[in-house]
Amino acid sequence: MSSSMPNKVGAQIKEGSDLYYATLYLNKEIRNQACLIEMLRREVCHIPESCSEPDIARAKLAWWMEEFKRTKECLSRHPLTKALTLNELSRAHLMDVLLALTAGTFEDVTAKTFFDRAAVTKHLRHLNADLVSLMAQLFEIYSSDEIDLILNLACAVERSNAILGLRDHRNSPTLYFCESDMAACGLTPQSIRSSRSSSELERFLEGQITIVKSDLISTLSQLSRNLRKRGKFFTTQAEINLQVLDLALKKNCHVLENRMELLPIRKLWLAWKLKNWG
Repeated sequence: MSSSMPNKVGAQIKEGSDLYYATLYLNKEIRNQACLIEMLRREVCHIPESCSEPDIARAKLAWWMEEFKRTKECLSRHPLTKALTLNELSRAHLMDVLLALTAGTFEDVTAKTFFDRAAVTKHLRHLNADLVSLMAQLFEIYSSDEIDLILNLACAVERSNAILGLRDHRNSPTLYFCESDMAACGLTPQSIRSSRSSSELERFLEGQITIVKSDLISTLSQLSRNLRKRGKFFTTQAEINLQVLDLALKKNCHVLENRMELLPIRKLWLAWKLKNWG
């Protein structure tokens, strides 16, 4: 990374955010790379829920696909891709991974539903597998079994984000909830999108929070202490989300009205604990 890289990355990371604490105890060079890759991932993945019309989302995703192709040829235009100072081989590999992620996200602009929870997880694993594998290697995680556990954890974090960020996520054409869970509460994707308050969705949200919490706890328990420490970029986000899900339950799942978030001091404690104890 160039000497100006910390300023470019730091300006984009909100102090006190989950990403800030997930990367707080990484060494500077790895922190910068991880932050850049994660910010690029978020730029792409948040497009479907941030656009009022599917055609606008497709146009933005098409722009990013072109940008990643240009970046392979050192013709970047966006500040984040310009900030990458990887060697030619590493840059080309990262761009191929981001192109695949963007193509998968492009497909999510066409509304799809999932029959059961396994289908949701399968979709998220397919969407994120290559990028999680690439990022895991930044943290010296090379075992296929360990990467698979980290991928499961990352997918559970994404499912928890869909709940906690439902105010935005419900605008996406593809919701990360399954038909059977929605139907059991008398809901459809459209009724979730049109709900005026969280109280209309409380029973559904309580069930989803309980399920995702269980999955997060189960996956974290399968990680060795050493893997939890090496993979603190992922485990810190998982531990933070676990506690925020508890907070949401205490506040009657009012995720449409309120942004659920831990105090910075609590996030700092979790990051420090994972760095030192795993």
